[in-house]
Amino acid sequence: MILSLYFTDWSSDRLCNTPVQGAPAPVGVPIPLFQLVFHDCYMAGFSGGGYAVYSPGYDWWENRTPRLYELLFASTPAYNWLPGGSVPIGDMDRVDVKQHLAWLKLWNVYYQAIAASEMISHRFLSADYMVQQIEFANGVIGEFNMITDEFRIVNIDGFDEDWRKSNMD
Repeated sequence: MILSLYFTDWSSDRLCNTPVQGAPAPVGVPIPLFQLVFHDCYMAGFSGGGYAVYSPGYDWWENRTPRLYELLFASTPAYNWLPGGSVPIGDMDRVDVKQHLAWLKLWNVYYQAIAASEMISHRFLSADYMVQQIEFANGVIGEFNMITDEFRIVNIDGFDEDWRKSNMD
């Protein structure tokens, strides 16, 4: 198995050894290199969660759990994945808008806890590399199941520590 070592630009034009548009998946298994090697409190923007609005064919694969990778890589949210891919958002009572805003609020709780804490550990919890865990110096632990599209965050007030789906439904 190849481990893909990169930091935050997960759009398919950066992650494949095939032609950029229409590539089936990233090469190898992505891991959070910069956060681990440099032990920085490193957060970067995410270009793989709505990028296709601007450049079709260059987005993270929807069937490859993009929300989990956002959390695994401690990326900051970008407005380009919001409903319609642009601002102003418009009707704030639309279901898709409410789902995205609920995700951002959840994301905010997570990032307030980890933004100033080093990522000190990454490990695979399954032989197929599809369940991963990260740990921060302040004790926050995130587990990510890429098969079931679920995550669990422990040691953050406000998180119930149960597994939950990463989708915004």
